[in-house]
Amino acid sequence: MKEKNVPLKKTDVVSSNAEIAESKDTAILECAMQSTSISIQPQPHLPTIPSYNFGQVVSTKRCKYDTSYLSFGFISTGNEEAPDAVCLLCNKILANRSLAPTKLLRQLKKKNHLTDKGKYISFFKRKLESHNKSRSFMGEKFKTDHQKITEASYKVSHRIAPAGEAHVIGESIIKPCVQDIISCVLGESYSKQVESVSLSNNTVKRRINNITDDIELELISRLQACNVNELQLDESTDVAGLAILLVFVRRVGNMEKLKENLAPKMLFVMETSKILY
Repeated sequence: MKEKNVPLKKTDVVSSNAEIAESKDTAILECAMQSTSISIQPQPHLPTIPSYNFGQVVSTKRCKYDTSYLSFGFISTGNEEAPDAVCLLCNKILANRSLAPTKLLRQLKKKNHLTDKGKYISFFKRKLESHNKSRSFMGEKFKTDHQKITEASYKVSHRIAPAGEAHVIGESIIKPCVQDIISCVLGESYSKQVESVSLSNNTVKRRINNITDDIELELISRLQACNVNELQLDESTDVAGLAILLVFVRRVGNMEKLKENLAPKMLFVMETSKILY
């Protein structure tokens, strides 16, 4: 008996399609779970890479300067343990690793040194003498300029001290006035040299203290060398009404009688003349 082909209903087709889709989703989910389980499996132990101290400086070989390098036109400068090379022809400074005959010769054979290639040692000795004279002249000039600048700072501070003004006037008033005077009379180029004279508040204070200490030491040394001297004590008051003890000394110097202020002292308590003396 033959079975009849029963036509499927629309609801049956939809349900079968839903079952197929659900089975596919289940298969995909199972595959994903398997791959996840595989990925979280513990990995075998891998060999560790040795660590290096990248922050530490690796010591390198330091080259020494040899007097024979003068024949290439180079002298040494800087640290004696690891000196650098200075070219006498162009004053270029090379690193310590360049202190080798081949590297120095390569520098000498450059385009700007072709005319001096093959010069005798006497030529470079004359260059060395000229180089040393130039360095000596620049050093003496710098020393002289520095001494003049320091002397000017002391002289201005010595003017500010007896005036009783605030120390800041050196930087705020005196220096600009001096620059204006010099620029008008001598020129702008000379006015720029005043910038290097330090007249700040702390500098003027330090200069005044140094001058005071020097005067005190000079006066004490003169009194010790003098056979005849006298002391005079006097009490006075300042503008604020505070009591001040003044000590004067009389001495004989160069056959002349001299009177100088030895030491002023402010009195904060009542003291008798006996205690003060």
